[in-house]
Amino acid sequence: MKQKILKYLSFYLIGFGILFVLRLIYGIVIGEGIVNSTYTQTYYNNNALIEQNQMNSDISFTKTNYASIKRKVTKQIDNSNLQTVIISQKYEKIANLQGESSDFDKSEKEIRELIKKHNSIIQFEQNSGLKGNRYIELTIGVPPDNFDNMIEDTKKIGIVKTININKFDKTNEYKDLNAKRKSLEDLRNSLVALKKMTGKIDEYISLENRIYDIEKEIQNFGIKLGEYDEENELCTLKYSLKEINSQNNFFILKVVKNSLEWAIQYYGIFTLIVLLASISIFFILIIIEKLRSIAEKLFDRNEEKKEEKKS
Repeated sequence: MKQKILKYLSFYLIGFGILFVLRLIYGIVIGEGIVNSTYTQTYYNNNALIEQNQMNSDISFTKTNYASIKRKVTKQIDNSNLQTVIISQKYEKIANLQGESSDFDKSEKEIRELIKKHNSIIQFEQNSGLKGNRYIELTIGVPPDNFDNMIEDTKKIGIVKTININKFDKTNEYKDLNAKRKSLEDLRNSLVALKKMTGKIDEYISLENRIYDIEKEIQNFGIKLGEYDEENELCTLKYSLKEINSQNNFFILKVVKNSLEWAIQYYGIFTLIVLLASISIFFILIIIEKLRSIAEKLFDRNEEKKEEKKS
């Protein structure tokens, strides 16, 4: 009897252990106990706070930076003469670098020091997460001459997960903008010349409005062309840093605690259901046995009466 009790008890405890292990694995997989924060701050390069809320931000900031490179090209004018010309190429160069660090404060300090060291500027900054689960995203404008060194130094910060560098030729777009602005300037000059001629008042007003619209278009092209000026030349580094491994020192303990509480609660409920079901089945079997006994007695009495009638 004692062995049977120990056998059933061991089966019971094994069932509890299986349930606890399954719940423990589930807790580890989903990262239960890790702090997930939603605090977000977003800044532009003018240091103005544009957003500070309690929800995840999906802001995607793009700052266009252009640079140029001059190349000497020798062209043959005729059979005996060669001419050297300087060709200026306009281009856009963008590097995307994603890293992780277990010492987030140190790594953030290092990237900010590199920005100063390489005479770069932060054009966009987004910070999210609470301590233990922080994330920072920076768009950095880097002088073209410092770009390669900046990338190499940045790779030494934390653990680099991904990096890619793309370069796009923008020479034709630059020439196209210049041509459009020149065309508008010629049109404006022609319209200004018409102002010297006599005409109706409404025609003069219409002419002034047209000149005003053209001036606005010329200004817009001037702003776009200003991004190509040599004094504004920059390449782009989009850098993101994620905090890892320091998020919760007691992560496993929390998962074990939650899993144990959950297993006790639901295994207890399961045990109670099985116990109540067993008691119910026991009483049902007793009732069935009583009814069967009564039915047998009634059957025996009927058989006895039949025997008496025969005799």
